[in-house]
Amino acid sequence: MWDDLHVEGSNGFPRMLQPAYTLMNLRFGFTPVRGNWRAELYCTNLADKNAIIYTNTGNFDLRYTINEPRVIGLRLSYRFGKATVEGE
Repeated sequence: MWDDLHVEGSNGFPRMLQPAYTLMNLRFGFTPVRGNWRAELYCTNLADKNAIIYTNTGNFDLRYTINEPRVIGLRLSYRFGKATVEGE
């Protein structure tokens, strides 16, 4: 993706072709058949890739917006009320 629509760029900077990137996220979850709770283990940006999302020259300087670093977490949730089971 180019950072500017103008071929000559703007604000004294030529337009820049931003490098391609691939991000990988992973999520595993478990919900018991008869239960009100759920557990999920997740990882965002699995390879811890430092990707340039956007190149900004709008403030007369060169700034890079990058993605967030690797995040690993556990999400627990509980649903209050009667548990429902499909088919009942």
